[in-house]
Amino acid sequence: MRRALLHVDYEDYSVCLSKFFNVQPNAGETVGLDGKVLKGS
Repeated sequence: MRRALLHVDYEDYSVCLSKFFNVQPNAGETVGLDGKVLKGS
């Protein structure tokens, strides 16, 4: 998983996510990739 994520272009990824979810992220916002953020752990 780590090797795959090292090759991700995060700017393109964030553009795709914002289009898919129809949101406009604020500067400095991040996306949690695991369930701990959503669960509140």
